[in-house]
Amino acid sequence: MIFDRAKTGQTTRVGILWERTTQALQDYIQRYPHSGKSVFITQYGTPYTAQGLRTAFRFRRDKSVVDSGLEFAQVRDGAYTAAIEGGASETIAKILAGHKISGMSDAYIKRNPKMVAEACLAIEKHFFD
Repeated sequence: MIFDRAKTGQTTRVGILWERTTQALQDYIQRYPHSGKSVFITQYGTPYTAQGLRTAFRFRRDKSVVDSGLEFAQVRDGAYTAAIEGGASETIAKILAGHKISGMSDAYIKRNPKMVAEACLAIEKHFFD
């Protein structure tokens, strides 16, 4: 997965999807087919914006699908911490979080997303072991 993080001036964020995530996305696409380019679309047929996803997350949290005390930023921060605890360097954790890395161009990161594979596995192990 490769995308630009608009909040930080188009800094690249990369990650390797877990098999469980890939399967869940395939199941979702089969269950809710549409012709949009994004996996998740609004009721208007347009891709969610970052704010729209945060709103949808809060709605699900309020409906007790997700713990009411959980904030969206905690998911990102928890993954960052799990990657570091799993042995990832600070540089790799920053790439996962979409932080700017001095001395490393976004073009390089986009060409080599597998550099974060072990950190992604460490995150999965932390949360799903």
